[in-house]
Amino acid sequence: MKKVAQERARRARIKKRIIIISVVSVLAVALIAAGAFFYIKTTGYKGTVGSCSWTLNNDGVMTVSGSGSTKGRVFVTFGIGKCSLEDVKEIVLEEGVTDVSAPFIKAMTNLTKATVPSSVGDIEDGTFTSNKLLSSILVAEGNANYSSLDGSLYDKGKTKLICYPSAIANTEFIVPDSVQEIGVYAFKDAANLTYICINSGLMVIDDLAFIGMPKLETIGVSEGNGSYISEGHALYDIGKTTVIRFPSSCSALTFETPDTVTQIADAAFEGCTNLTGITLNDRINRIGVGAFSGCSSLTEITVPEGCRRICDSAFSKCTSLKSVTLPSEYTSIPSNLFWGCTSLANVSIPETVTSIGDGAFCNCTALTNINIPVNVTCIGKNAFGGCIGLASVQLPEGLSAISDYAFNKCTALKELVIPESVSAVGYASFADCKSLTAVTVPDGVASVGDFAFFNCSGLSTVNLGRGVKTVGESAFRNCTSLGSVFYAGSQAEWSGVSVGSNNDKLASSVQFK
Repeated sequence: MKKVAQERARRARIKKRIIIISVVSVLAVALIAAGAFFYIKTTGYKGTVGSCSWTLNNDGVMTVSGSGSTKGRVFVTFGIGKCSLEDVKEIVLEEGVTDVSAPFIKAMTNLTKATVPSSVGDIEDGTFTSNKLLSSILVAEGNANYSSLDGSLYDKGKTKLICYPSAIANTEFIVPDSVQEIGVYAFKDAANLTYICINSGLMVIDDLAFIGMPKLETIGVSEGNGSYISEGHALYDIGKTTVIRFPSSCSALTFETPDTVTQIADAAFEGCTNLTGITLNDRINRIGVGAFSGCSSLTEITVPEGCRRICDSAFSKCTSLKSVTLPSEYTSIPSNLFWGCTSLANVSIPETVTSIGDGAFCNCTALTNINIPVNVTCIGKNAFGGCIGLASVQLPEGLSAISDYAFNKCTALKELVIPESVSAVGYASFADCKSLTAVTVPDGVASVGDFAFFNCSGLSTVNLGRGVKTVGESAFRNCTSLGSVFYAGSQAEWSGVSVGSNNDKLASSVQFK
């Protein structure tokens, strides 16, 4: 009995020692992990970009070091938890860095300050123009290509203003006397400026220099400037042949272009929310990209007969625009021309038009019907997407293809006859057309794209031509009312048709004529 008791005591001592060792081990591991976590969180993050290295501390300061380019993907090599370029509030480029990559900087949506060393020889165009919180760019004095003044970025000799940071607090800016050129997007999104004065020696204003300036009221031009003139609120070239910029926040409600004007520059009236009326003279032959984009109070406009070029997005986001008259011999509706014109109810497309561009009428929610001319052969991607009031549309006989998303989310559209000339129905081209009840796909159509009629919950009847060779994945998925599918060919021919996945309702309902 004594030996048994001794053995039990020995085993108890061993068990106790094991428990103590285990507890100590767990505590040690926990302390090591806590220390590592504390170290990582204290020291921030590390990684690479292009041929350079970077560190990001917990105050949002990124330091880029090494030798070479920042062009390339950004990798995180050390750190814990979420880390992205949105966390960067200040960037310091150290000596040795040779360029500044636009994609790298543009992703820093909370950037407020940037420091550029003397070694940088190339800053991509538009690099700092999308950082809406940026208020200071500082360039080392020894840099042979760039310089800075009062937070703005210039070329070395300050003959070109490259970037006026968006968040500079000043309300007025006088262009320095040395500046001869204002670069592309130079004042983009300058949120606080109400007044800009152009010096007498300025010779070049690049495209879209003054885009996205919601408070700009006046652009003045110094006496003696031989390239530009400011008159009646607007900025023109010296011969007054081009309207370059009408200030976004100008108090004027209407504007009439002088007889000398032949062109409206890109974004010339962009964001002019006070304008209710525009009169264009008969000599105008070009309306630039986004020329009237965001003129949210403009209710109607007549484009003169002689105008043969209307550029992309010219009237996009004119949310009060109800009526538009286009030239009678116009041949092409450009991309995004009326994108987001939510009040547009009346537009006559000239019979001479042969193509309708991508997104041309996208999200024109008040549009209830549209007459597509017989000469139209191409309807672009998302051309009528989101036109929730569009109840009927007659597609022309010469149409060659229906592009991706062309009538996506036209929830009021009830019937559809696809012309014989069409060879393909694009990806999600009629997806979410919930009121669509019947569709006829002619013999000429070889393929019905993926998700083409996805979520058309009211679709009950589909007629498929015998030319159909491919029905894409989910082309008729969630067509819960589908009960009658008529295929023009034989059962043997149907067996040769490639039908993608998630088309069970179609496959189970097919009948042969």
